[in-house]
Amino acid sequence: MNHYTKARPAGYYNDLLIGDDNDFHKLLRKYSICPTNNINKYYGKHLGDIRVGHGAADADLAASTRSEDIKMRRIESNRKIAYIDLGLSARQQNGANQAGDQTAGDMITFDATYAVTANYVPVYYLPWDDSGASVRLTIPTAGANQGPSHAINPANPYSFFTAAINGCSIFFRGTRRNPTIFHCGGSTGRQAIDDQAHFWESVMIEFAATDDTRGKQAKLGALSPLSVDKRDYITTPGVKSTFIGPTGTSSKELTTARAKSYLNTLKSKHSLSRISIESVGPWACVLGRRDDAGDWTFYLQENATITYHQLSRNPLKLMGGVTSDSYSVCRPLVYSEIFPNGPSHVTVRAKIPKIV
Repeated sequence: MNHYTKARPAGYYNDLLIGDDNDFHKLLRKYSICPTNNINKYYGKHLGDIRVGHGAADADLAASTRSEDIKMRRIESNRKIAYIDLGLSARQQNGANQAGDQTAGDMITFDATYAVTANYVPVYYLPWDDSGASVRLTIPTAGANQGPSHAINPANPYSFFTAAINGCSIFFRGTRRNPTIFHCGGSTGRQAIDDQAHFWESVMIEFAATDDTRGKQAKLGALSPLSVDKRDYITTPGVKSTFIGPTGTSSKELTTARAKSYLNTLKSKHSLSRISIESVGPWACVLGRRDDAGDWTFYLQENATITYHQLSRNPLKLMGGVTSDSYSVCRPLVYSEIFPNGPSHVTVRAKIPKIV
């Protein structure tokens, strides 16, 4: 038995989220957190579009082959706060087949709603618009001495989440007391990994400039140089890993250096066991926490979905009784502070746990 298979009381994972700092960091160290993509398909208020492709002013946007412009959205005041109930997904045969898929086992998932719900935790929540958009949410200032002990106050949450990210970019603007967070995702129409990241940087600059022309500069503050893009958690340029499919065929897939190292470690660890490691697919979660002074800190949790085959023998058959069942489970790799101090400030490596 380990912390994935041990029976937990109702509300256990919620309590880790809203508990003291030790509880919060325990949650990040031990469990991969996969927030929902959206709640009832709400993506925010449409403010306008950013021109891409032919005629775009910015070189990165002009070089895009994307056929549609990028939507600018903001989360309205009555949809900034969601109510979530955290649960641990069960292990199941033939689970996830891609990174961040919510059918994988051992993953913290969300039951989420915008309606006030008993025993659910209020959080600031920034969804992902799968049509390709830049969506922003501004967290209002809160007074000091209203720390995590008051985290269930529905008018003043002390936790923040974006949707799980699998290639998106996250940007910040403003101060720790009153931050604005941007979630940018969707097709870029660019081929090179660096160009895809630069595309969203250009979108972000255009979005911020548009906000400034509407008189939002004083309210939103300066655009931070600190951000997250796909190179930070899902794709290291030039790094590939061998993926072994269900039929035994292999291919080279883009990955991160950290995920590739983890894959090699798992293969070595289980080389003589009945477990055959198929792949390690990286993905991430961006979340935040407010302290007693009313200041926010935001983190990047790098996760991996491990797909593996478990060999078993049918005792009723003397010959040829070996079968192979496929499973997927999730594991946290590391998490890092990203705002306001940047990734070099705090990095905590999760221990490599047992798969089964």
